[in-house]
Amino acid sequence: IMKGILLVSHGGLAKGMKESIEMITGYQENLRYVGIEPNEGGEQFEKKMIKEEDALGEVDKILIFCDLLGGTPCNIAMKNYYQDEKYIVISGMNSPMVLSAILNEEISKNNIISDAITGIIDLKEMSLDDCEEE
Repeated sequence: IMKGILLVSHGGLAKGMKESIEMITGYQENLRYVGIEPNEGGEQFEKKMIKEEDALGEVDKILIFCDLLGGTPCNIAMKNYYQDEKYIVISGMNSPMVLSAILNEEISKNNIISDAITGIIDLKEMSLDDCEEE
């Protein structure tokens, strides 16, 4: 199963996420991003998103990670791909979820979401030994 991943956000968050992830994993051919800029409307963003989605090429599944539920990038992803089984659209993008999706070809959407949630930790409630083990 070949999958593509599209990161969508306000401003440069998606680009920064791609750069950070690739710092850990190395270059990822099937990882694309698009951000909506302050001077753009939904139609301009939608055109950019479709262009990046097309650039993923022939993949069986596309995971779209959105920065913010209810934001323009998320709303446009839902509008375009809600009915299509090929797409999984998840909001609340963070590094653990994107890494899990990249590093595990067969990971389920529920496990991606679980990894996103378990990556959120109040470090001051852990011991220093626990932090260093991570």
